[in-house]
Amino acid sequence: MYLEKTVAGEKLIVSDDVKYVRNLCDTKRPAILLLTDKNRSDDSFGIRFAVESADDDTLTADYCRLVIARIKGEPLTVTESDRLIIRELTVNDTKDIINIYRSGEAPFLESFFTDDTEAEILMEKYINEVYGFYGYGIWGIYEKATGEFAGMAGFSHRADETIELGYVIVSEKRNKGYGYEACMAVLKYAEQNIDYDKIIIVIDKENTASKKLADKLPGITVNVK
Repeated sequence: MYLEKTVAGEKLIVSDDVKYVRNLCDTKRPAILLLTDKNRSDDSFGIRFAVESADDDTLTADYCRLVIARIKGEPLTVTESDRLIIRELTVNDTKDIINIYRSGEAPFLESFFTDDTEAEILMEKYINEVYGFYGYGIWGIYEKATGEFAGMAGFSHRADETIELGYVIVSEKRNKGYGYEACMAVLKYAEQNIDYDKIIIVIDKENTASKKLADKLPGITVNVK
């Protein structure tokens, strides 16, 4: 079986030929193995993505975009809103993240950096291990109009199987409604693409602005400390 899909201008191959799919992946050409009774015992080492069905419910646009990004080694554009693009961070974003980290305005960044002199190394580790393992994490927010970095929003996995929403908008981009717009976009994405028991947000009791925003967000539990 051979199926070719085009998603956001990129071609993706779905095939039950194990050798063919492996060769495509080895050359960073997006491909998915379709599992069948005949090929399940074949050596599929080197193939990163496999599905049991090629129907539209399995090969959704979001899933196909994820496969394409992972195989090509590019950041995934997670979602968009009217004014913002939300995508995976790259090492090139490290300087912007360090500036937020040093401001102390985003406690969830402790999971990124323990020593900002090694920030790029830690950033690359986060990208590979968190995005690669969970399929989600903290993402970058970028203005559509300018392409400029505007902050971050996304989710951190917790041991109790809940996910924690975190967000921050850089100071020069505030008072534009970006925080609410970005949070609503990632919450909608989570509802459709992430398996979770509950979404929580942890807010410092002194941070009245964040508490006010969080109270507007549907379907989350607000913990004030």
